[in-house]
Amino acid sequence: MKDVPKNLVCYEVPAMEIAHSVGNVKYQNSAVLGALAALLKSMIKKESLKSAVSEIIPPKTIDENIEAFEAGWAHIVNAKMAVSK
Repeated sequence: MKDVPKNLVCYEVPAMEIAHSVGNVKYQNSAVLGALAALLKSMIKKESLKSAVSEIIPPKTIDENIEAFEAGWAHIVNAKMAVSK
């Protein structure tokens, strides 16, 4: 990763690892969207994004995509807690 200016906070999201843990690399986008949702939670509701994901993906992969979304969200929440300590 490149050097990040000191006035910025940068979070790495292991999207591929999260997707693998859910079962397939094709869930990377949902993991990243969950991470982004956690960072923007003051601007957009988590449930609204989860609902949007559920509406646009094939029904047979909803559970896996939501699991990846939640894992991305949790990654950022845990990372933010670690930074604030």
